[in-house]
Amino acid sequence: VSREDYGSAERLARCTVLFGSQETAQFVVSDFLNLVTSRKDEHVVQICREFANWLRQNRFEGTSSTQESLIALWTRENDSMSAEAVFNELVQGSAKVQVYEQMMAMYAGQAKPAAAIRVMELYRECGLPLTCRLWNHLVQAYLAGGDVKNAELTLRQMKNRGFQPGVQSLECFLRHFTATSNAQEMRRFYDLVCEGLVGPLDRVTILLLTTYVRIGQVQEALNFLEQSLDEGSIVWRGFGMMTS
Repeated sequence: VSREDYGSAERLARCTVLFGSQETAQFVVSDFLNLVTSRKDEHVVQICREFANWLRQNRFEGTSSTQESLIALWTRENDSMSAEAVFNELVQGSAKVQVYEQMMAMYAGQAKPAAAIRVMELYRECGLPLTCRLWNHLVQAYLAGGDVKNAELTLRQMKNRGFQPGVQSLECFLRHFTATSNAQEMRRFYDLVCEGLVGPLDRVTILLLTTYVRIGQVQEALNFLEQSLDEGSIVWRGFGMMTS
């Protein structure tokens, strides 16, 4: 489909909203948004962005499918104000799990843990079971703002509620440690690992050591090994492979 075709489809959708029946307009708008929101071409994204704003100005009442497409667009664009406006309408009905995850991912990238918590609360109020993915987004939101202690506290809450933090949870912290090169934070995090918060211990330790090496603190990694583990541990073999 060419760019010109997208422009023609957008004009057709506008005409349908203005002159067609509500049922036909909802159908056409939903189809058009489903078609364009998945595209990454900046020209097509701009068409979609302008059309979505036009719908809002004309107070178009779309179906849940339309609203879900709009949320996909606004969260991808990191436009929290527009996404929240649609989300607040949609959550009154029966928003899908994917919608909540999109909102959580947006807030995680924007370092807005309070907003992410609000989404999780709405999620629970709608009777939906929490997931590890949602918890990890909350962890990311704290880490994006540099709040490691609350991120660690979230891991504890996550485990206390029956969700075992796994590799994805760990990777959130490793990306943060790689960006900040904060060895002290890494050691404190390892204490949580030793408590069994994230496991298995040997695998997690290897990943932490890899992060030490990645940020250029090889000596700190060796000191960390000597203090934390027995020489017979499989982590020593993993570290040897890592530095060879």
